[in-house]
Amino acid sequence: MNIATAALSTTSIYSEIARINQQINTIANDAEKGILHLNRTIKICEEIVHLNEELIRRKSINPLIPDTLISFLNAAVAHAEKTLPLVRAALQPS
Repeated sequence: MNIATAALSTTSIYSEIARINQQINTIANDAEKGILHLNRTIKICEEIVHLNEELIRRKSINPLIPDTLISFLNAAVAHAEKTLPLVRAALQPS
């Protein structure tokens, strides 16, 4: 087996297979990084929604919290709620 492998190592087929294998490894690594980023995006969106809920609760206790802050966070929540289903769909196996 080692002799056959050594004999093939100088052929163009072996070089092409090695190049393709490297490309497959690169794509797999990029896909893994993409999945990690998507999972992080989900976590951030969920944290924005939770933060909004907490801020609304605190606003009821402390009316000095500016309405502008609530408004900005509400806009962020709207974006997060649109983003979550898209990201979750992207993570589903096809």
